Amino acid sequence: MFSRRIKIFLFLPFIFVLFSCSELATIGTKEHSFATTPRRIVWLQIPGLSVDHLAMLRFSFSSSEEITSFEQAKCVGMMWNYNLYDLRPPAHHGLLSQMTGSQNIQGDCRDFSKEPVWNHPKEKRYITYALEYGVDENQSLEKMWRCADASIKMSSNLSLVRMNRAKSGKGELFHYLSTKKLKSGPYYDKSCQQGGCFATLSNNLKSIWENNLKTQTDALLIVRDFRYLNALKSKKVIVAHELLLELEKIYQYFVSELSSRGDLLLLTSSESQRFEFPKAGKEWEQYIKRGKNITFKKSTLSSPALAWGAGAENFCGIYEEADIYRRLLWKKKGKGFFPFNLDFDFF
Repeated sequence: MFSRRIKIFLFLPFIFVLFSCSELATIGTKEHSFATTPRRIVWLQIPGLSVDHLAMLRFSFSSSEEITSFEQAKCVGMMWNYNLYDLRPPAHHGLLSQMTGSQNIQGDCRDFSKEPVWNHPKEKRYITYALEYGVDENQSLEKMWRCADASIKMSSNLSLVRMNRAKSGKGELFHYLSTKKLKSGPYYDKSCQQGGCFATLSNNLKSIWENNLKTQTDALLIVRDFRYLNALKSKKVIVAHELLLELEKIYQYFVSELSSRGDLLLLTSSESQRFEFPKAGKEWEQYIKRGKNITFKKSTLSSPALAWGAGAENFCGIYEEADIYRRLLWKKKGKGFFPFNLDFDFF
């Protein structure tokens, strides 16, 4: 025992020098912990969004030094949005491609027979919760429960809350004031059953987080908000601006709730909408007050991915939309290194 302690003290100076010489890991000039597999993942799916749209927030601040919450992302990537059938696939096809890693998305029950990222047979499995708002029947993940055996791989281990009216009064109801834990299967927001929703996206999101994920590991929360895309397609710029403000607050909420060393916050888009802002002066003032002087164009051929926290480095670069799946699961394979066997025994 005595000789072992001597051995430890002899190597203490060397250990100190070894670790003191190591450089601080950074990415984009920000401190970052690399090669960490996230314990929890919050995935915000905001179709229609483009990085250029952040100007709606950035240029409304009183100071040019203020930044949006989205700009806290450690890594920004760009995804090509095509699949095997479309150059510009609809958003719900693109997001499904991201979740399954497949470009073979046809819009029928065959799409739900694929292994989703949360149920990969050879990787870590995540207990998954999804919250949808502004998503119609054809776009919703609820469709998988209507696909019988084809959807078993996707629907198992998934709790889905839809901010929609339940068809014919069917389906379990969810209320943000309830503290019940969610089980696998579809739920409908109770506050949306009389026309419109009295609860906000933030209300429901915080409830699901507090009651189901906050103290849990190996968990995934997916937020699917199609309202922003719907507003831009209807050329309702003021509505889109207000929704972007709401989404920024949600993004900031999770930056404060999550651990950058143990959790991942991912934001992806699909079917990003393209438009031109006005030049300046009166035209810009009319845009801010009334949403005027905006020129809408075709949707872009690429969409952004913003990542913050554990594993954020996986999302840098330019890649296909379906590659999000692989990047969510990817982890560095290797063993730790220490050159000496000190045979520690302190007790």
